[in-house]
Amino acid sequence: MSTETRRDFEIESARRAGKDRPSSRIDYSKLVIVPDPDTAEWWAGTHEHKYLVRQCAECGHKWFPPLPACSNCTSMKLDWFETRGTGIIYGYAVVTQPILAAFTAAVPYIIGLIDLDDCLDIRGVPVRVKGIVLNTEEEVGIGLPVRAVFESTDDPNIVVPHWTVSGDRPGCWRFAEK
Repeated sequence: MSTETRRDFEIESARRAGKDRPSSRIDYSKLVIVPDPDTAEWWAGTHEHKYLVRQCAECGHKWFPPLPACSNCTSMKLDWFETRGTGIIYGYAVVTQPILAAFTAAVPYIIGLIDLDDCLDIRGVPVRVKGIVLNTEEEVGIGLPVRAVFESTDDPNIVVPHWTVSGDRPGCWRFAEK
């Protein structure tokens, strides 16, 4: 079965089972995810299906990934901002060669850069995050809306956020067929 045929089969099977999308097919048993002091609360948020970004309690700046100090004013008084988990695809790449063994069954998969639509940094620029988009290449386009979905792993403490296209938008940019 070709990769495209297998992916189409998984998408159709997931739809019949009442799921939005199939899992990412990443073998998380081959990855060790260890939350550190800067990310432990973020991982706890994903367990509750919340997409969090860091927010400075001093200046209000928001950013991702979590760092131990504000990237705007260097304050260490930090909070978390709960986003709606929605955004717009700013850019994406189709990965066809697995770099780690855990990703072997996942190729091809899409890495997206997502501008969160309810989360601006101190300059008014959307906070940009990255993640796996669970749709096929034909379904993905720059400018399309997406929402976060959360995938459980074998470790009950680790839930991984991914993205899925949540609507259409005329004029979005897609890779042209060759």
